[in-house]
Amino acid sequence: MGQAKRFSHEISAGVKRAKGILKRLALKGLRQELETMMPLVRQVMRQTRERIFRGNTRAEDKLFSVFEPSTEIIRKGKAGKPNEFGKMVKLQEAENQIVIDYEVYDRRPSDSDLLVPAIEIHQAKLGRTPRLVAADAGFYSAKNEGRIVAIVDVEVAEEPVCSGDHSHPRPQDGSFSSCPSHENSAHADPSRVP
Repeated sequence: MGQAKRFSHEISAGVKRAKGILKRLALKGLRQELETMMPLVRQVMRQTRERIFRGNTRAEDKLFSVFEPSTEIIRKGKAGKPNEFGKMVKLQEAENQIVIDYEVYDRRPSDSDLLVPAIEIHQAKLGRTPRLVAADAGFYSAKNEGRIVAIVDVEVAEEPVCSGDHSHPRPQDGSFSSCPSHENSAHADPSRVP
C-alpha cells in the first residue's frame, strides 16, 4: 500500500514524468487506477483482519471482488451450486417470451417483494392484467395472494400451472406439490408474467 500511495503522489506532484502526450496520459491513467484500488485493498485488509483475528465473517458491506466492487454473493441453497457471485437481474417476460421490463438490483430483494410490482408493470406497459401469473415458491406469500387476486381478479389455483416438473406451494397450507408439464405456461423467475 505504501508503494502505491507514494507512486500516486509522485505522479500528481510531477516527480514521475513521461515524455510525450500518450505516455503522460498512460501515467495519469495508472494514477487513477491506483487511486481507485487503494481504498478497495484497504477494505479487503480490514475484512481479512476481522475474519482471521476476530472470527467475524459477517462484515458490513463485504467486498467480494476488487475488480467488480458491486458484486454480491447470491445464495441459491442448491447442493450443486450453493453460492454464486454477481448481481441479481430481473427479466420480466410477457407472452411469447417478449421482455417487457428488466432491472439490475444494487441489493438483492426478496422474491416475494417482486411479484406484485411485476404485475403492475405488466398492466402499465401492456394496458391489461395478465391472464396467468406463475412463479416459483420464493414469490409466494399470503399478502401477495390477496393483492394478486384483487389486481388480476382471478382465483388462485390450488395446483399451480408451470412448464415443467417444479415444486410449488399450495396457497392454502404452504405445502409443496409437484405439478405436471403444461405447454405455453409463463413460469416466472422474478419476471415471466404474461
